Amino acid sequence: MGLGATAAIDLEEPNSNTKGKRQGSTSFGTHSHKRKIGEKEGITTSLDKMANSFDRLVEKMDGKVDDEDIQEVLTIQWLADDPKQLAIVKALPIYKKTDYVLTHLAK
Repeated sequence: MGLGATAAIDLEEPNSNTKGKRQGSTSFGTHSHKRKIGEKEGITTSLDKMANSFDRLVEKMDGKVDDEDIQEVLTIQWLADDPKQLAIVKALPIYKKTDYVLTHLAK
């Protein structure tokens, strides 16, 4: 992106009134909206399963986990708990993603 360019991030709730007004009443808009909701739920479910799987692995390893593994699980759990954060991280340039996540996990 060049100077003055902006990236739009949709942070509205799926049931928001303004979102419904923008999409109109076409069947294409409704189908797209349902697919977007399903995609967010699918991503959240996948991230949650991944975090749970990692927790089981850690239990079997008898606590032999390094800091990098712990940081990865915390990041996955944070993103799974808040799909809005996932949308923000996805929209960031690659070089800003790590700093953004680490800054918010430190709070």
